[in-house]
Formats: sequence, C-alpha cells, structure tokens
Amino acid sequence: EPKTQDLALVKAAVQAKTEYLDFRAGFLEIPVNYEGAFPEWEWSLPATRTTRHRWFTRRDYGFEVRAETKPFLTTFTVHNGESGPNLDNRMWYTGMWRIQTGKGYGFLLTGTTGRTDAESTVGSLANTPEEGFNFDPTLDTKIRYASFAMYRRWLRHLILVEGGRGDFIQNDQKNPFSWAHVDVSWNLKGDLNLLLRYEQSHPDMDKSETKTKSTSVGLSVSSADRLSSATFLLNKNDENPRISNDEAFLIFRINSNLL
Repeated sequence: EPKTQDLALVKAAVQAKTEYLDFRAGFLEIPVNYEGAFPEWEWSLPATRTTRHRWFTRRDYGFEVRAETKPFLTTFTVHNGESGPNLDNRMWYTGMWRIQTGKGYGFLLTGTTGRTDAESTVGSLANTPEEGFNFDPTLDTKIRYASFAMYRRWLRHLILVEGGRGDFIQNDQKNPFSWAHVDVSWNLKGDLNLLLRYEQSHPDMDKSETKTKSTSVGLSVSSADRLSSATFLLNKNDENPRISNDEAFLIFRINSNLL
C-alpha cells in the first residue's frame, strides 16, 4: 500500500441493504488479518509491524458483498489492489469468514489474491533491503496470501493468536513470506490495561536472516466507550544484522465511532 504524507480520505462508500445481503461500493476497508476485520477504534494494541510497514492494503476502491447471520459473517470484496488509481487495470479479490460467539470467542479467516505488472509496482519498496522481500517489481506477479486467527474478546480483555502466509509468483517461481503474532490486552483495573505482544515477520522464507522478531510490553488507558485512549508501548526488536533499533511508542487517539 502506498504511503502518503497528505491529508487523505479514509472511507467513502454508498451502501444498500437487503434481507439477506448488504452491498457497498466506494473507498472501503479491506478485511485482511484481524486488524483489517475490525475498525481501528476496536483495536486493543497499536498496529503490528506488518501493518505499519504496509505489507497489506488497508483501504481500496472496490465493491463489497456482505452476509451476516450471527454468529457468522462473510464478506467478499473486488478491489483494484492499489489504494489509488488502477494503473495496471487488474482487479484483486479478498474474502473474510468470521465466527464470533456471544461469549467473545472468535475464529477469523481472510484471503486475498491478485495480479500486478510493472505499471503499478515499478516504484515498490518491497524489494529494498529494509523490507527484504524476494520480489522483482519489473515483472508480472501473482500475489496471494491468507491469515487465520483465534481470539477471545470479553469485558475489556483480549487474547489473540494469528498467523499468515503468502507468495509472490514470478516466472513460475514461488517466493513465500509469512507473519504471526500473539496479543494480550488484560484489564488491570478500571480504564487501565496491560499490553503484551510477541510478533514475527519473515518477508523471504528462503532466507533465515530476513526474519524479524519483536517483543512488546506497555500500558493503555482508554475511556469505557473507547472514544479516547493513551498508549505507551516498548518494543524490543531482534533482527539481522543486530542493531540498536528498539522502539518506544506514545500514542494518543480520539476516535469517531459514534458517527
């Protein structure tokens, strides 16, 4: 997903509802991973490394079909895969399947597939040393990835285990990548939560040195309606080459979910 420093529209869609299906068209959230399946104001921890590094499209122009019969939810989205103008005129397809019980137990499966060519990837950062993917932006590419998550959300607690795997397919060669994380947000008292995370990302599974591991611990204070929150998180990174690149995040958030 391209990065921008400009003020940008994050969601704009028209919607139609029927007895069995809902339809949306416009600039939509793309439900990839747990973070894509739930709005940001429902996240218990800050964004994962793969989300911060834009491994996946978070929003895109497309058309979505949605069917929900609790505890089941299914969505299917056709989108252009570029979060902007469709330079290569190729469409992507993303599906999400979720079961969430009344007691907060959930199972989530997401999957995406699409194709690109040099028109849309020639400026990609995916093959830079900082990211480490085995990806040639000048070639036609089939991209596919899927994730599976198990979680429980109850009261003000969250326990989440999620992992995923994908492939870049170029000239009939598969270049696999993967990611996984375990999140715990445990309410200590009132508005205060303890945050724990272990995360692993592997942009080129054929090279062990591209694997990055991180361990995080922090605290979050949020209002009962989640309209506002303050989060402090310390992140210990383990990657090759070993450098001093540990991180500290201080995040203040005001949400607009009442709209």
